[in-house]
Amino acid sequence: SRGATFCLLVDDSATARGLIRRNIDAFGLTGVTKVWRRDATDLGDATTMAPCDVAILDPPYGRGLGENALAALAGGGWLVPAALCVLEERKGVAIDVPERYDVVDQRVWGDTQAVLLRFKGA
Repeated sequence: SRGATFCLLVDDSATARGLIRRNIDAFGLTGVTKVWRRDATDLGDATTMAPCDVAILDPPYGRGLGENALAALAGGGWLVPAALCVLEERKGVAIDVPERYDVVDQRVWGDTQAVLLRFKGA
């Protein structure tokens, strides 16, 4: 909705994918989105997908899933060098940022923190 030409949404929950599809329909974004049933911590190789320049991660809090998803993005060729990544987590939870990322900023609101990261590339 903010100028993206394409959006890939990944979730392994059937309920979440149903809500995502409903929102895609409501906003008229069919054709510029894909919804994948996949575990974001085990994405595999991007292969035929073009690498992304933005990744937004909002996993269940407090389980280290965000860090694992960041590692999967980096290891599978999913990101262009200097891609911006945003990881959302519960406020106060320490985030072990993978070494292929630099922390750009961190924001807190309510009980949530968002860490903005820049992917270093290969």
